Amino acid sequence: MNRSLNRKGFTLVELLAVLVILVAIMGIAIPTISSSLERTKNKQNEARYKVIESAAELYVTDHKNVIYNNLGTNTTCYIQVGDLSDYLSNEEMEDSDGNSLSSKYVVFTKPNIYKYFNVATLSGSTLTYEEDGTTKTVTTACL
Repeated sequence: MNRSLNRKGFTLVELLAVLVILVAIMGIAIPTISSSLERTKNKQNEARYKVIESAAELYVTDHKNVIYNNLGTNTTCYIQVGDLSDYLSNEEMEDSDGNSLSSKYVVFTKPNIYKYFNVATLSGSTLTYEEDGTTKTVTTACL
């Protein structure tokens, strides 16, 4: 009896119990934190895309006569995000992971509708992208 009153430290069972509790708490906290971080990145990217769309609006406003002349009878043209560098900072031309968006595209539809396409393929002068589950193509660059 006297021996148990003078003991120093914890028993192995007590340490294992604390360890199990900590692992359980981490098992709950880590998925919650990671999903929260993912939502934050998505919100940052959405905000970045809105900035790119605003830059495209400024670009089109500044070059409206040339764009409308180039469009002719077409109603749609595309702008590469890299062409908007006068309207965007370097930071605004990156997504939340730091990947460059300069090779992505903004599609301009006459009059004044802008849509940002993260995944688009340019082959020759034809831009192919998906919108609402439908594959679409644009054959005219805005400038």
